[in-house]
This record gives sequence, C-alpha cells and structure tokens, in this order.
Amino acid sequence: MKINEVIRAKRLELGMTQEQVATRLGVSTPAVNKWERGASYPDITLIPALARLLNTDANTLLSFQGDITVEQNLAIQRETDRLVREEGYDAGFRYAVDAMREYPTCDQLACVLTMYLDGALSLYGAPEGGGGGGMDEAPGGVASAESADDQEEYRSTIDANYRRLASSAEPAVREMATGMLIAQAMQDEDYAQARALIDTLPDATPYAIDKEERQAAVYARTGRLSEARAIRQRRVLRLSSDLQTTLSSLVEIAVEQGRLGDASEMARRCSSIMKLCDAPAWMSDAPLFKVAAARRDSAACLDILEGMLQSIEDGSRVMAESVFRPGAEMADASDFARRIAGFALRDLRANEKYAFLTEDAAFARLAARVEAWDVDRG
Repeated sequence: MKINEVIRAKRLELGMTQEQVATRLGVSTPAVNKWERGASYPDITLIPALARLLNTDANTLLSFQGDITVEQNLAIQRETDRLVREEGYDAGFRYAVDAMREYPTCDQLACVLTMYLDGALSLYGAPEGGGGGGMDEAPGGVASAESADDQEEYRSTIDANYRRLASSAEPAVREMATGMLIAQAMQDEDYAQARALIDTLPDATPYAIDKEERQAAVYARTGRLSEARAIRQRRVLRLSSDLQTTLSSLVEIAVEQGRLGDASEMARRCSSIMKLCDAPAWMSDAPLFKVAAARRDSAACLDILEGMLQSIEDGSRVMAESVFRPGAEMADASDFARRIAGFALRDLRANEKYAFLTEDAAFARLAARVEAWDVDRG
C-alpha cells in the first residue's frame, strides 16, 4: 500500500478519527485529510510520532520494503531514536550512518533514517547561538552537538543522502528526497536550484475525479447523512485551511511590496475566515501579527501576542466546541502550540528587525510566560 493508504488503514484499525490523529500530532485535520488522499506527505519530524500513534513503524508507514526484514528495520529506527534522546544526537547519528553502510542498497531504510536525522537535528543537535564550544542542552535535557564542525558534518551527510536518494528507483523515496532538497534550497535562498528540482517532480493530474465529493453525494442520497456530513465538514476545514495558506502568502507579498493597507485588510479577512471555522487565535492571528510588525506597532503586536498566548493556555477548547466537529473527542493540542511558541520566541529575539518589540518590558512579561511552559514541561 502507499503511504496514504497505510495511514488510513491503520487509523481505521484503531478506531480513530482524522480529528483525533490531527490533535494528537498537533496538526490540522485538513493536513491529515491530505495525507490520506495522497495530496501531501506528513512532515519529516512527524514520521516517528505518527508511526507510534498508529501502532506501526516508519518502514511500514512509508510503504517501504527492502533487503532487511521489517523487524530489523524497526529495531534500527527505534535504536536511533533512543540514542538521540538518551545519549545525544551524535550517538544516534553515528549509529544511523553505520546502519546505512551495513545496508547500502536499501534506499528505503536510508530515507527513513535521513529524514529522522534531519528532523531531530533542529530539536536535539543544534547548539543555541549556532555552534562553537560547549555542550548546550537540547529539548528533554539531552546534550546537543559540541562544535560547528559536527554541525557541518551532520548537515553535509544528510544533504548528500538526499541528493543520492533523489535518484532512487523507488518513486516514494525519490519524491520525498527531492522535496527535502527543495526545502533546503529555499532555506538557502537558492531559488534557481529550487525551481530546477521542482521541474523534476511529476505533475498533478488536473482531471482526477474527486472521490471524496462523489462519496459524500452517494452517502447523502442513500440516507447515510452522518457520513455525508463528516465528509462535508472535513471539506470545509480543508478549503478554509488552503485559503488561509494562500491569503497568508498574499499578506507576506503585500508587506514586502510596502502595500501595508492591502496587507492589513487581507490579514483581517484571513483571521476572520479561520475564526469562523473555529481555529484558535494562535493559528488565525499570525497574519495580523506580521502586518503589525511591519508597521513597527509594538502595542498592536503585544495585543495580538497576548491573544495568541491566551488561546494556547486555553488549550483546544475552541476546537472541541466547534460546530464543524460535533461530538468529536478532542485531545489537548496545547503542548504542540507551546513548543511552537518557544521556537517563535527564539526567532523573534534573534532577528534584529523585531528589536522594537523584544526590548519592550511588556514583551519580557509575555516571554516569561512562554519560558515558564518549558519549565512546567520538565
């Protein structure tokens, strides 16, 4: 089975809804829906957690088969993860590299391990401040990489693996590796390379039949209204999410072009649309913050941040009470949001263009709330 079929089959076996999977992983329901439709892949950092949630392993999840058994593959993945979490990123990295050398023809194993190492690098392997001597503490209290040389080795090894895997005979491996190379090129601002890589990807089929839409129509006409309603609800959420992504991009373009009036109006509409679909403020108000920051309006920025932090502290109450998800059992998604807030806080402090905000005493009070979450999490 393909990855989308595996995710759906495993979810149904466990009796879970897409909403429950989304909430457990801290992603949107439309994202899970896209995975199951084969419209997109889960983010690399979610693969281990998704596999555990679905009571499977990354090898099965990614629909891979190789020259080692599933049990061997799973054991290698688990040991890599254990080493990274308990003994440090370097220990897990060395073990994974050795495993890939032991099975040099198994592109599937190499892809799983490379994606894991890539995702774990930002969480466990990168010293704060960008490298240099000393052992910094990564999330969970694990010591991170001790030198810039280590960082360069990790990154170059990961990138070399992606380049090799982008030519794999396995379509799933090839497309995932190419996608990661595109992301890296975008991060490096090498847009010519990104465009060249994009051109190697297969085109989407523009005339594909919308199976979900047809299924909802059949359900509605045959009296299976609850099932038809569930599909329509997911569709509304997916469409609103896609619209948010598009509008957010337009807000960014307008800000870059200095059209702050247009950016402000688009951000307001984007926020309103998402709130109508019961998205919490920490998701819906990000475009508003971007415009306020572009105006260097510290009072507006602080007000928006206050609302976003309050929505995180409220947990998933708004989503749990959503009219679009009646009766859904919503777990608390606040832990994921709190981690995102922690990363955002570091980014704001590291970027000089936000100095007008981060030097404000009121910002320090908001930051202290976020930092207290890290302490509470242990």
